[in-house]
Amino acid sequence: MLEQMNLEIKKMKKPKEIFDINKIWKNVCEITSNSKYILASITLFDFPNSSKLKKSLGQKRSLRIILFHNQVCRYFIHEFNGYVVKELGDGLLAVFDDPVKACMCSVEVRKRLNVQKLATKIAITSGHVQKIRINGNVDFLGPAVDKCARIEQHLEPNQILIDDNSYNRNKIFLGNTSGIKISLHSTLDLKDFGPTRVFLVH
Repeated sequence: MLEQMNLEIKKMKKPKEIFDINKIWKNVCEITSNSKYILASITLFDFPNSSKLKKSLGQKRSLRIILFHNQVCRYFIHEFNGYVVKELGDGLLAVFDDPVKACMCSVEVRKRLNVQKLATKIAITSGHVQKIRINGNVDFLGPAVDKCARIEQHLEPNQILIDDNSYNRNKIFLGNTSGIKISLHSTLDLKDFGPTRVFLVH
């Protein structure tokens, strides 16, 4: 996105145009047609301790492991009807219709990676998000996306944490879903969100 903005700035000749954020936004971003805020579950998959891995194994070997991690995530995201929003280097951001699918996917990802003696970290939040396009690529905006990133910062390897909204939205289904057990983990003090209860998916 920054590269595209720089290209647009170079095309502008007048100082007034250069600092017109509305013009820049219009050129690089568009709200998808008939886009409305939708209720969705945002899921962030992250490979833990990637910097440490790169130092110990080197860039090439560590990259192969991280790519495998991301491919496993992609496979199960697709299996549970999720959508990969974007890759984040050592992880993925995905969106699901509901937290049940997000949790089921996350459990399977963790299980499959553990077979290879690899770990992952997964944060799940639910809320209203808006679908947009940036340079032709689909992205999602909303507090749920930001909260997911905040929760991810508190994760330990192999942890799956969901927020209060995700738990309350489908707690009956989550409690009855085979292979999924959920318990209250803690209350995290998240930047911009304050005290937030999170639940551990076993």
